[in-house]
Amino acid sequence: MLIREADYDVNTTVGDYIFAFFPLFPLVWKLSLLPITWVPLLNYVLFVTSLFLLFQSHSWNRMSSAHNRILFLIALTLPTIASFLMPYTEAVFAVTLAVALIGMMKGKYRMYFTGALLAAATRPSGTLIIGALFVLDLIRNHKLPLTILLREYLKKALPFALGTLLVGIYQHMVGSGSIFTFMDVQKGWGTKLAVPHDIRDWSHESFGMTMAVIFFIMPAVLFVMYQLLLKLKNKGNDLPVRELFTAPHEERKQYVFQFSAVYLGVMCLFAILFNGGNMHSIYRYICCTPFFYVFLLHGEKQLEQIPTKLTPPVFSILLLLGILFLSLVPYSTYWTFSDLGFFLLAGSVLLMITARRFAQRKLYLGLLATHIFFSALWTTWIFNMLLSDAWISV
Repeated sequence: MLIREADYDVNTTVGDYIFAFFPLFPLVWKLSLLPITWVPLLNYVLFVTSLFLLFQSHSWNRMSSAHNRILFLIALTLPTIASFLMPYTEAVFAVTLAVALIGMMKGKYRMYFTGALLAAATRPSGTLIIGALFVLDLIRNHKLPLTILLREYLKKALPFALGTLLVGIYQHMVGSGSIFTFMDVQKGWGTKLAVPHDIRDWSHESFGMTMAVIFFIMPAVLFVMYQLLLKLKNKGNDLPVRELFTAPHEERKQYVFQFSAVYLGVMCLFAILFNGGNMHSIYRYICCTPFFYVFLLHGEKQLEQIPTKLTPPVFSILLLLGILFLSLVPYSTYWTFSDLGFFLLAGSVLLMITARRFAQRKLYLGLLATHIFFSALWTTWIFNMLLSDAWISV
C-alpha cells in the first residue's frame, strides 16, 4: 500500500524498511486502478489462474478424472489460501513464477526468462531460488564437465539474478543508498544464522499452519529427495549431457519437480536456521508458491509408493508429534480456534496422498466435503478478522 501510494519515499513510509519490499505487486495494483477493497478479488483471480495453468501444464493431471478434479479442489481450498486474499505479493509471485516453471517444462526459454525476471521483481526470494538451482544442479550434474555445469546453471539462474539486481538498482536510484539495502534492512528482523530458540511466529493462526508444514510437508519433501538421490546414484555416469531446454519433455518435467522439492527444503531450512526461532509464517513461503503445487502434482504419485498399510501409522505418529510440540511450546500452550489451521493443513496432506486410491469411495468424499467446509470457515474467519482490523500478519 505504501509503495503504491508513495513509491520508496522513506519520509512518508516506514523508513529504510520499505526497501525490504519489491515493487512489482504495488505496480500491478496501481495499474489496475482498483481500490484496496477489490484487491482480494484481483489476487484470488491471479492465484486461481496460476493454479489452473500449472495443473493444465502437467499431462498427467489434466482435469479429466475424478482424482485430478479432487486434487484441484483441495489445492483451491487449502487453509493457507487466506494469504491470497490479502494485499500481499503472493498472487503476483504465483502467476509470474508459474509462467517461468511452465516455460521450463515446455522448453521455452524466453517464456521462462520473462516469468522468472518478473517473479524476482515481486519479492526478495530470488537469492534462495538461485541457491536451490545451484544445489539441484550440483546433485544432478556433478559428473558433467565444469564448463557445461556452469553454463547450464547460469542460464537458469540469470533471470532471477537480473530481476533482483534491477530492483536493487531501482531502489538505489530512488534513495536506498545501496543496491543491497533490501538485504541489509532484513537484519532488523533478526535475520541471521542462529540456533532456533524462543519458538514463535507473527500470529497464532500462522504458527499452527507453519507447524503443519514442518511436520507433514517437509517429511514428504525429504522422502522425495531421498528417492532422487537413490535414483541418481543408480544412474552412475549415464546422466545426459545436454541442455535442459532441449531435453525431452519428460526430463524437463522431472527437473521442474526436483527443482520445486529442493526449493521447498532450502526455504524451510533457511527460515528455521536464520530467524532465531521466529517462524515468520513459513507456510506462506512454502504453500503459497507454485513450487508447492508442482510438488503436489508430481509428489503425490511418488508418495503412493508408500504401502497403504503404512499410511495410517506414519500419519498418526506425525500428528501426535505435532500435537505434542504445539502443547509444549510456550507460544502455543493453550488450544484455541487459532490452532485449527494445523489440523486442516494436516488433513489436506492426508486427503492429497490418498486421493488416487480412494477418490471413488463415499467415505472419502464425505471426509473431503467436511474438510472443505471447515477450510472455507477458517478462511472466512481469517478474512473477516482482516476486514475488522483485528488481525495481524498471516
